Amino acid sequence: MKTETIRLKKYHQLIKQGDALKNLFILKSGSIKEVIINEDGSSFITKFYFKGDVLGLNSIDLEYHPTSFLTLEDTIVEKFNFQELLSNSVSFHYFFTKMSESVTEYTIRKRVFTQKSEGKISSLLLELFNKNPDSPDYFNMSMTREDIANHLGLSEFTVSRILSKLQKESIIEIKAKSRSIKLIDKKKLENRSL
Repeated sequence: MKTETIRLKKYHQLIKQGDALKNLFILKSGSIKEVIINEDGSSFITKFYFKGDVLGLNSIDLEYHPTSFLTLEDTIVEKFNFQELLSNSVSFHYFFTKMSESVTEYTIRKRVFTQKSEGKISSLLLELFNKNPDSPDYFNMSMTREDIANHLGLSEFTVSRILSKLQKESIIEIKAKSRSIKLIDKKKLENRSL
């Protein structure tokens, strides 16, 4: 199966909302945010993607992309032609597995939106730490606090206040210069996410 490696700069739009489904992508490095743009021009971040994630799975039943995908930093993706993918059983199995993971993530995310603010942020942090298998106690923040607030339906002030609180309670350590977060007490963070 023929694939194409694509290098993208920060803030590049990989997929535009409304485009026809032609390709799916695997994120090789970097990070991407998925955004719904409303008729009034406002936007809502629905998900963050990291290394190994598949982009465009939400388009399969629609045959067009219901969301846009924007890079948060310099990013590398692998492009797969959707029609070729359907005819290749090995590749299709991989994507089907990833699609199943997406359904599980959706179920978890649905629960997150019913949580209180601290639970939402704690759940998101746990998800971000789990997306970094090479170093599960460390995460580089490619998204802004504004992005996090938009994604979780909170104010930027609330996000900052809760992150500061988690740091004061020695649950996480925020390193502002490197824009990174270190996990200090996973058990406490898990308890806050419930």
